[in-house]
Amino acid sequence: GLALVAGAALASRPAAGALVVAVLAVLSWRQTGFWRDSLTLWRRAVEGAPYSGTAHNNLGEALAAAGRLPEAAAHFRRAIELQPLHANAYYNLGQAFQKQGQTAAAAAEFRRAVEREPALAAAHNSLANCYATLGQPDAALESYGLALLHQPDFADAHYNLGNLLQGRRELDQAIAHYREALRSNPALADAHNNWGVALDSLGKGAEALEHYRRALELDPRHADAHNNLGLSLETAGRREEALEHYREALRWNPRHPGAAANLARDSNEPRP
Repeated sequence: GLALVAGAALASRPAAGALVVAVLAVLSWRQTGFWRDSLTLWRRAVEGAPYSGTAHNNLGEALAAAGRLPEAAAHFRRAIELQPLHANAYYNLGQAFQKQGQTAAAAAEFRRAVEREPALAAAHNSLANCYATLGQPDAALESYGLALLHQPDFADAHYNLGNLLQGRRELDQAIAHYREALRSNPALADAHNNWGVALDSLGKGAEALEHYRRALELDPRHADAHNNLGLSLETAGRREEALEHYREALRWNPRHPGAAANLARDSNEPRP
């Protein structure tokens, strides 16, 4: 499918000599047991340095990684209160909102992040994703462009921009961005799958088939690629192979509507 790719949370490095460094240095030899994971580490750091925006941001990141998003958001907010120019904290708060389906609130935080750090490509990419979700494709196009201006090899931004362009039926440009995404991240199976979809739309089924196969080499559980490959094989008259891939799509996604419909249709048709 044409799913968007968001970035990861951004940790912050404390400044040399900051209080949190001293706290962690003490913990490193006195309380080694508390260093077993980042959540414990940063919770102890916040206890030792409650006015460190960096410690609150990084504890928020650890909580977000554990799926504890409301708690994470509270620490990102505290980091912002302590360090109003902390771009990563705004970005991470936006990520927490976005993961909870609060797209408009997420967009507001991503805008604040790039106002404070205009070169933060991850925030531009995530802001563009919000705009795309909110039905503002022109704004999304601009933000993806800014992400790539600041980080030309940003695979996720190329991939997301490719999806936006494919939705606008600008297929050749979409393919160019899928190509760039794969140049930076050759393991991006979704890019091969969506490149195949664009090629199918251009009437280049044989080329599309190869991209679906490549997607499945990278991710054998990719239900969309199985379904799309099945359609390509069926178009080429290879019905039995197509049925196999529809079944594989349903194996990995039992609720895949396209594969279920395709399998039901072909199973009910008389054999030649």
